[in-house]
Amino acid sequence: MMKAIYLVKRKAGMSFADFRRYQLEIHVPLASALPGLRRYTLDLFPPGDEADQPFDAAATVWFDDRAAHDAALASPEGQRALADLPNFLDMDAMKMLFGETAAARNDM
Repeated sequence: MMKAIYLVKRKAGMSFADFRRYQLEIHVPLASALPGLRRYTLDLFPPGDEADQPFDAAATVWFDDRAAHDAALASPEGQRALADLPNFLDMDAMKMLFGETAAARNDM
């Protein structure tokens, strides 16, 4: 199984609270509708006491393989999710990583 991790920063002028609300109420339902999606997680990184984090969130999506990921983004559901990104993200700050999980521990 392949996963893609999207490290994202909210758009300028948007509060973290508004970013969080938008992600959970608007974008997560769009991303969750991607065809072939096996799993989806969203990790949020609130600002620290003195400054923002380098990224505000990490969205991780799992697909059978890279072709399934690319097909999902090319689908009508994928195009809706992609079109939504500029509504709440700094598109120039987004980083994408593609890989697989090599090991995990659930007993910690």
